[in-house]
Amino acid sequence: MKMSKSLDEFWEVNAHHKAQLNTLRTIIMSCGLTETFKWAFPTYTLGGKNVVALGSFKEHYAIWFFQGVFLRDEASVLSNAQEGKTKAMRHWKFTAPHIDADLVKTYVLEAIDNQKAGLELKVERNTSYALPTELKELLATHTDLGKAF
Repeated sequence: MKMSKSLDEFWEVNAHHKAQLNTLRTIIMSCGLTETFKWAFPTYTLGGKNVVALGSFKEHYAIWFFQGVFLRDEASVLSNAQEGKTKAMRHWKFTAPHIDADLVKTYVLEAIDNQKAGLELKVERNTSYALPTELKELLATHTDLGKAF
């Protein structure tokens, strides 16, 4: 699939899911989110924070919840966006043309409430690295290098 470079291009390139994506867009916009364009997808924000995004692929279309890990998911429609990699994001894949607008709106409103409450899964990154012996020796003998490093 061609990667979109703008919102307008996203809607053009994904004409095969146009009606469904427009339905999702209408639901999301009715919840008061701001439409932006990030990572080649329509992304909807609240106060500059990402809340949800839309995606379209060959066989399905989807709505992503950036902090979806905090959603109750009572309808069991969400799955991890990339098992083993993604910690907070969850997505809802659609293959059928019908969308339960009320259910989607319930999930979007809960995501907005969670964003307002400040729920955010912070990814812990390992920033401690073992320095090679040669580098340790250079840093120890060249104080200017050690300060710059």
